Amino acid sequence: MFFGGTNSLTYATITSFSPTNAEKVVGYQYNQLWQSFKLCQSVARKFG
Repeated sequence: MFFGGTNSLTYATITSFSPTNAEKVVGYQYNQLWQSFKLCQSVARKFG
């Protein structure tokens, strides 16, 4: 796989910050939870 200079740098940065699949999964689940929480907050503001 060959990328441009910035792309390979970005890829290296991403992989260094998320070295394992387990961490990616945990981060994804945490993000989903956060999105749900924010959605509930906005709904509560509308109907509260």
